[in-house]
Amino acid sequence: MRTLTSAGATIAAVGITVGLMSAPAYAAPAASAAPTASTASALTTPHAQAAPRPPKSGKDSIKCSKHSSARVNFSWKNGWETTTLYFNNHCTKGKRITAAIKWAPVDGKPWYECFSTNGKTKGKHKFGHRTRIADINTRTKYCGK
Repeated sequence: MRTLTSAGATIAAVGITVGLMSAPAYAAPAASAAPTASTASALTTPHAQAAPRPPKSGKDSIKCSKHSSARVNFSWKNGWETTTLYFNNHCTKGKRITAAIKWAPVDGKPWYECFSTNGKTKGKHKFGHRTRIADINTRTKYCGK
């Protein structure tokens, strides 16, 4: 009796499976109708597409003096709210170098800011500016303008 019951259950399970496999295509639920978790989060985040990437990073260097081959090397990385300036001063110890940082134009006019480093030092400095660095040179007379 048990053999007949389990055989009947097996035949019924196979019959249901075959019946579902032969169902017409229009009876299958549409998989793309409901948004998935990844598309739902992309749809609910309005600033994901609108926010531009921060400006590119760069590098520059200035000589310690007219007759020296030693340099102060600068590199920077622009972020969303700040700009980080990295420096490596190869000038002789004790020699202070002041560099003029030319920031990209704001309202059509660039502006300058001075930054000083001691000889034989390296480090970084974070500026709270969103604009990008356009150039680094020794024209310190423009600083503050």
